[in-house]
Amino acid sequence: MQKSPLLLFLRNSLLLLFTALALAGCDKGQGSANTAVSDQNTPRNQKQGEASGKQSASKRNTNVRVVELMPQSIRQESTYVGNLQPNERVVLRSQMDGLVENVNISKGETVRKSQVLVNIATKELTVRLNLARANHKLAVTNLKRDLKLSKKNLISQAQLDQSRNQRDSAKFQEQLAEVNLKKSVVRSPIRGQVKSKDTEPGEFVRKGDRLVEILDLSQLLVEINVPERGVLKLKKGQSVEVELYAQNGRTLSGKIRTIGIEADTRNRTFPVEIEMDNPKESLRPGMLARVTINQGVLKKQLVVPRHAIIERDTGRVVFVVKNGKARLRRIETGVSREERVQVTSGLKFGEQVIVEGHTKLTDKEAVNVKGNS
Repeated sequence: MQKSPLLLFLRNSLLLLFTALALAGCDKGQGSANTAVSDQNTPRNQKQGEASGKQSASKRNTNVRVVELMPQSIRQESTYVGNLQPNERVVLRSQMDGLVENVNISKGETVRKSQVLVNIATKELTVRLNLARANHKLAVTNLKRDLKLSKKNLISQAQLDQSRNQRDSAKFQEQLAEVNLKKSVVRSPIRGQVKSKDTEPGEFVRKGDRLVEILDLSQLLVEINVPERGVLKLKKGQSVEVELYAQNGRTLSGKIRTIGIEADTRNRTFPVEIEMDNPKESLRPGMLARVTINQGVLKKQLVVPRHAIIERDTGRVVFVVKNGKARLRRIETGVSREERVQVTSGLKFGEQVIVEGHTKLTDKEAVNVKGNS
């Protein structure tokens, strides 16, 4: 039995429709699967991107600035701290036992050379001197009379010798009275200022008791201690600079007066005295001073900025740039002048020393040189 054309057409149409629906269902399933896979891969890709970014950031080089080492001159000088001392210090003591009659000074007063400061039993000793002079005069008169009598053989030779002895003894007594009277008048041996007055009128003093202390402030001395290496470079009369802390760093000129001939065994230093003028006597002993001794100019030296040097437990180090990397160098230093430091070993001329951006560098770390300072 043959099927009609209409039935065949309907059957074929339904087959085509079912086939199309089946194909559409497969495409939708694959798309959902692909979407799920894509959603699962998204966090992984983000993590990989972040890791890649961090790795790129870690490879970023440190920016630095450098200075190229060229021969330079640097002034060689040494600095020491010392105390101001008076040009001369005199402590006057009693040369005899006696009662203090007068004290003609006050503390802080300026006195002249040879000015009378203290009288000790001066009145009594003046009387003793007058008595000794009278006895001497009488002894001279008696000797003259005995000489005339001796020529006439009216006295013996023994009596004449006794007269001579009395004359000589009286003369010595007069001289001794003069010495004692001079001791009783205490005079200032220098011009200066009275630092201390240690006696008062009416006191009884013994030989050796302290009376007055006087300081000569017309000039001042700065006492410093110089190590044995430095003392060999010093000369008497050499000019130095003296900076005073009490006067806001005021600088005065001075000269080396004395250089010690023996070192202090405790610290192996030599005492050196610097003299300086004090015309208005405004400076006082005990003030702090900084002495700078110029020892010439060193030429063709390796010099780096002070801030380029890093202090470590193992010593001083700097960083130099070599082949795009920071290289650590241990150095030895010498003379320093303000912000400049001489390098005696560890560097060479022509090398580039890092002066900015170096504080946190490590050895062999890659760097970018942004310019010279």
